Amino acid sequence: MVSKPHKTMTPTTAFLEEEFIIRDLDTLKVVADSLRMQILDLLREKPLTVKQLAGDLDITPTKLYYHINLMEKHGLIRVVDTRLVSGILEKRYQAAARFYRFDHHLLMPTANTGDVGLDMMLSTVMDDVKADIKKSVGEGVIDMERDENVEKPEPRHLLISRIISRLNAEQAAEFYERMEELVKEFAELRIKPENAREQVFTMLVALYPSTRAEHHGDDEENGL
Repeated sequence: MVSKPHKTMTPTTAFLEEEFIIRDLDTLKVVADSLRMQILDLLREKPLTVKQLAGDLDITPTKLYYHINLMEKHGLIRVVDTRLVSGILEKRYQAAARFYRFDHHLLMPTANTGDVGLDMMLSTVMDDVKADIKKSVGEGVIDMERDENVEKPEPRHLLISRIISRLNAEQAAEFYERMEELVKEFAELRIKPENAREQVFTMLVALYPSTRAEHHGDDEENGL
């Protein structure tokens, strides 16, 4: 006889904090893993069991338990629901927050650790985006054969540019503000219920003062 699922704990709501700040190297090391970043992305969307996560990630559940336990230990995810299924306690997990960011002190070089925090953060972000782009191109999600003659092509292309400019303080402040507003607008679209089944898009933004000399050539989309 198979027993029906019986809920043993009802969460108040599947509530996410607005922000989770990563303040120590141990937690940063936990986040610095492509699979765990994918888990966080999925659990920010909705609560899931390990079995459901495994299905979305196309791996076996046994390969996830170590990562799930580690992420729960460091507060990155939390249990929001439990139930008994055939006598086995099943947990449903959710991300701790909608947004994760690094404490700026963690990224500052120190006498003891050097720039390990900054290096780890950059490697985590860049390597994950690189892997995601390569996979998306390989599976045809990103269209690399964009027809420049089509006035309004389907938005499936790779938009990536690297541009160096000289800005005064007022111009720089304006660009930071406009980009931060655009990032916030983009992030808020993900939590709209009507967008739940739409195509996933990823945005990576970097704006920073640089020691490099200005490049006077023509910077073009998809170029360096």
